[in-house]
Amino acid sequence: MGSQKLLQSRLVVMVAATILVSLLLAETAIAAEYYTKGNVWIRNCDKNKDGHPDYPPNSNNSKCSRLKVVPKRKKVTVYCRIPGECVHGDCYWLYVKYGSTSGWMSDYWVDCGGKVCPVSRCRNV
Repeated sequence: MGSQKLLQSRLVVMVAATILVSLLLAETAIAAEYYTKGNVWIRNCDKNKDGHPDYPPNSNNSKCSRLKVVPKRKKVTVYCRIPGECVHGDCYWLYVKYGSTSGWMSDYWVDCGGKVCPVSRCRNV
């Protein structure tokens, strides 16, 4: 009976460790760094300032104000994506950070290896 309890507790520890490692790996996959393909604006798409971007994000200046231009071939941290206004056939927008500025950028202008950036969908949008 004692050895069975020991095996059960070891199994519980192994399962817990596996879950913890999986969560840590998933957490690190949330943000990724990529380079811009051209000079591109980070935009603020929260016109009503409620903490959620206007949907869909839009490159129209009246919808999403310009915050900061990111020069070509600069690294941005990409956190997540949502569908939005299509830019040159690419219909995703990314939530990014460059330096101390965070906001929205069209996926078209971020080099993710010739495909849509492989980040998760933004939550609370």
